[in-house]
Amino acid sequence: MRLTVVVVAVASAISVVAAINAQQPACLHGQDESAAQQARRRGALALTRQINSYEVVAKQRTQTYQAPASLPNLMATPAGFDVHFATDGATYAFSVKDTLDPCSFAYFSDEAGLIYTGQALQ
Repeated sequence: MRLTVVVVAVASAISVVAAINAQQPACLHGQDESAAQQARRRGALALTRQINSYEVVAKQRTQTYQAPASLPNLMATPAGFDVHFATDGATYAFSVKDTLDPCSFAYFSDEAGLIYTGQALQ
């Protein structure tokens, strides 16, 4: 009897996990990334690099970091991505997040100039 209860409990747990995994849509960026999604991601990376480069120039010229709206000739944000930027003039931090990706892929950077990738914990 106990073995039956344990088997039923384990089978139920496996069914719940399988149902949860089946409901989660696939990430847009990863091994199975389509050419269109790769192009969007590369555009977001180019924008991230450009923001960092332009901030270096802004700091040299004005002694402060500037909001992206103040940076000349900044490329357009790729479709489906959002830029979040914060500065106090002496430092800055920003993200370029994919709002279309179920896994919430994003690039992050700050005044150190290093670029990080991330996604939401599942």
